[in-house]
Amino acid sequence: MNIPDILHEFDSVFQGIGKIRDNNNDNELYVKFNMKPGIAPVAQKPRPVPYYLQKPLKQWLEEGVKADIFEEVPLGTPVQWCSPLVVIPKPKFSKIPQDQLESHMIRACVDLRIPNKLMDRNRITQSPVVEDFVYKFHNCKVFSKMDLRQGYHQLMLHPESRSIATFSTAWGNMRPRRLIFGAKCSQDLFDEQMYRIFGDIPNCLNQRDDILIGGTDIDEHNKTLQEVLQRAHDFGITLNKEKCEFGVEELEFYGYKFTKEGLKPTHEKVKAVKEANAPESKEAVRSFLGMIGYLSKFIPRYASLTAPLRKLTHKDTNFKWGIEERTAFENLKDSITNENTMAYFNPTRPIVLRCEASFNEGLSAGLFQHTPRGTQPVHYISRTMTDTEKRYSQTEKDALSIKWAKNRFSIYLLGAPKFKIITAHKPLIPMFNKTTIKLPPRIEKWVMDMQDVDYELIYEPGKDEADLLDYNVLCPLPRLSCGGPIFFIFLCLRL
Repeated sequence: MNIPDILHEFDSVFQGIGKIRDNNNDNELYVKFNMKPGIAPVAQKPRPVPYYLQKPLKQWLEEGVKADIFEEVPLGTPVQWCSPLVVIPKPKFSKIPQDQLESHMIRACVDLRIPNKLMDRNRITQSPVVEDFVYKFHNCKVFSKMDLRQGYHQLMLHPESRSIATFSTAWGNMRPRRLIFGAKCSQDLFDEQMYRIFGDIPNCLNQRDDILIGGTDIDEHNKTLQEVLQRAHDFGITLNKEKCEFGVEELEFYGYKFTKEGLKPTHEKVKAVKEANAPESKEAVRSFLGMIGYLSKFIPRYASLTAPLRKLTHKDTNFKWGIEERTAFENLKDSITNENTMAYFNPTRPIVLRCEASFNEGLSAGLFQHTPRGTQPVHYISRTMTDTEKRYSQTEKDALSIKWAKNRFSIYLLGAPKFKIITAHKPLIPMFNKTTIKLPPRIEKWVMDMQDVDYELIYEPGKDEADLLDYNVLCPLPRLSCGGPIFFIFLCLRL
C-alpha cells in the first residue's frame, strides 16, 4: 500500500483534537498532578491584562471552551487554588496594531510557579536524546515525521487536578479540562503515554509531540507508518497533517537533518554560523559560542578551537579582539558546512575511538565506524581541562583523554565487541594493554576504570596518519602579512 492510500485509510486520525484512551477498558484516560503531602492550597490575585489584549484573550478562551480544553468555574464555587494568567503578543505579531490582534496572535499561559513548587514529578520514562535517534535509524533511507495536534491537550486532566490549575480572568475563574503547558509534571505524564503507545514499534521514536519513523526502503517505511497510524487510531490520538512529512529521504528533526547518508547540521544553523559577524563584546562572544556549541558534535577539537574565544568571556579579562581571536573565530566558521555528516551508529560495525589531549587546552575524542563509504565519524566530543589537569604530565593528559572518552561514549561502548582505541602517545600502550606493568597511581586508577569495556590501545603517530582529528587540517596556521618570522614565532609562543 502506498503512502496516499495509507493516509486515506486513516483520515480520521487527522481530524480535531484527540482524547487518549485507556487500552485496558477503552475509556478516556485521565492523568493527575501529584501534590506533596500536607501542603496548603494557594490562591493568588489576578494580574491585569493590557486593554488591547483583552479582546483576543476573550476570543482565545471562548475557543478553548468550545474545544473542550477549558471550562468555566461555576459562580459561587469556592476556589482554593488560583494562579494568574500571563498574556503577551507572539513575537512575529508584536508590531501589528493591537486593536487588530486576534486569538492566534497572542500567547497565553497559566503561571503555575507556586503550584509547581508543591508538585512531585512523575519521572517514569526518560525522554530520548539525539544519540537515541542516531542509533534507532542507523539503516534507514526513508523517513516520516508526524506532529500531534495540540499534543498535551489530548490527555484529559482528572477532575481532582483541574482545580489545582484554576486561573483567574476578567470574566471569571476558569480551569483546564485537559493537560496544559506550564505544570512541572506535564512533560512526564505526556512522555509516559507516548512511550506506552508507540514505544515498542521498531524504527519509531518520539520527542514530546513529534514522532519520527524510518525504514531501510519504502516498503519497510510504509509498514511502520501503517502501524503508527493504527496505534494513533486505536488510542484516540490525532495528528496535524499540515506539520507532517511523509516518505522523504531527509528531514529536519531535533535541530538536525536526518538523511540516508547520516546526520547533518540544518541549513539554517550553518547559515547562521557562516553569516555571523565578528563579536564586539563579551556578550556577543557568548552568543556566538552558544550558537555554534549546538553543532559541537560535528567539530573535532571543539574545546581547543574555542579556547581563545572562551578566554574573552572571563570576568577578569578585558575584551580585546586580536589575531588569535580572529583566527579562532574564522576557523570555527570554516569547520561547519552543509556537508558535515555524522554516520548513524550501527552496533554491527567495528568501532574505532581516537583520543588525544592538547598541550594546555582541552581533551578531544572521536568515535568512528567502518562503513561502505570508508571510516566515518559518528560523534566528536571535547572539553577544556581544569587548572589541576593542565598541570598533569603529557602522558597523564593523554591517559585522561582515554578514560574520559570511554565514560562519555559509554552508551556506545559498554557491551560492544572488542574495539580499537587509537592514541598518538606511544608510552600509553604498555600501560593500558599489559596487566603486569606497575603504573603511577593516577594512571592506574584510570586504567582500572576501563575494565568494563573490551578494547585494545593502538599507537598511530599523528604525522603518519590521515587523522580526522588533525589540528593542522582543520586549523591551518594563519598567513601573516605583517611582522615576518619574528612575529610568527611570538604568536606560536603565545599559543
